[in-house]
Amino acid sequence: MTALLPGFEYQRVEVEGVTVNCATAGSGPPVLMLHGYPQNHLMWRDVAPALAEDHTVVLADLRGYGDSGKPEPDPAGDAYSKRSMARDQLGLMRELGFAQFQLVGHDRGARVSHRLTLDYPEAVTRLAVLDIVPTRHIWHNVTRDMATAYYHWFFLPVGNGIPEHLIGADPGFWVRSIVGALLGQGASLDAAVMEDYIRCFSDPRTIAGSCADYRSAATIDLVHDDETFAAGHKLECPVLVLWGSQGFVGRGYHPLGVWQEYAIDVRGEALPTGHFLPEESPPLVTAALRTFLRLPSAPWTRLTSPTTTPAAVRSSCSSTVIPSIAACGRPSWPPFVAASVSSPPTCVATGTARSRRARCRWRSSPPTSVTCWTARASPVRPWWA
Repeated sequence: MTALLPGFEYQRVEVEGVTVNCATAGSGPPVLMLHGYPQNHLMWRDVAPALAEDHTVVLADLRGYGDSGKPEPDPAGDAYSKRSMARDQLGLMRELGFAQFQLVGHDRGARVSHRLTLDYPEAVTRLAVLDIVPTRHIWHNVTRDMATAYYHWFFLPVGNGIPEHLIGADPGFWVRSIVGALLGQGASLDAAVMEDYIRCFSDPRTIAGSCADYRSAATIDLVHDDETFAAGHKLECPVLVLWGSQGFVGRGYHPLGVWQEYAIDVRGEALPTGHFLPEESPPLVTAALRTFLRLPSAPWTRLTSPTTTPAAVRSSCSSTVIPSIAACGRPSWPPFVAASVSSPPTCVATGTARSRRARCRWRSSPPTSVTCWTARASPVRPWWA
């Protein structure tokens, strides 16, 4: 595989009993990139080197795929739930020394990325999802066109070993067929890379794990997603959505409109491709990701324990405590200090002597704008800013 991805260093990292295969290169802000079905980390081969010019790029195989570990599927679906798969990738980044990172996912990797960002918002600073709408939206909006385009969503979860047996009879035919059906007009994949995808799917454990991945998406993942949605939790970090205009996501959905129901800060665009954007149009994907990942970011850390912030701010300037700020969605948090100051402290959110205007997304009343000040000793960004 080194020949297919020159300049990247391979390693296998143990995360809570699961081996995660990964390749890394570059230096700078860390970016984790997760692949889709039926691929592995090599799908990023024509995009990752350019990103590694100014980022530390980590390409990982999901559990059940590529050369990562393949736990035995369980009846409850926990082993291949997106929550478990996300925990692997979070653990990988922590083992590599990254407490925070940017995240890019395609297809199954984007679904894992979605759950990872929901469960660990303090870890992910930006999220890019390629050619998906949320799993919950798909299952709650099944149509004839969707069932035809995404027939494998219904085939792979079937029990009694049926898909495992049929795919195992000719893995090469299956991988070529599913890829060919989702490619854009005139597109093809590198033959050597396709052979590596087939190599991985020639392992019965990959077939079993990937079927379990889809089985969990139709069962336990949907339970988790419905619970998250009902609780009103949305992605808090900036989100980039890219999709292929020739694929079903572009034809069957309004991607930005859908994602705005699941994330606060969304932008994106269609690219003239089918489903496999990074392999069909690497230059366009690279340009979009570089622009997104290079957007200016304030040097703040997420506010997880603000109990010392009010005192620090009060010592810097005249300010007013707004107790009801806790109603913004984190009722268990202490009040945050905001608003009504005559002059800013020297350590405001942007690191300059000025305030930051932020909109608080209230759940029980209309939105209210407030001016927020941060602590002098450790500038922090309010979670709702």
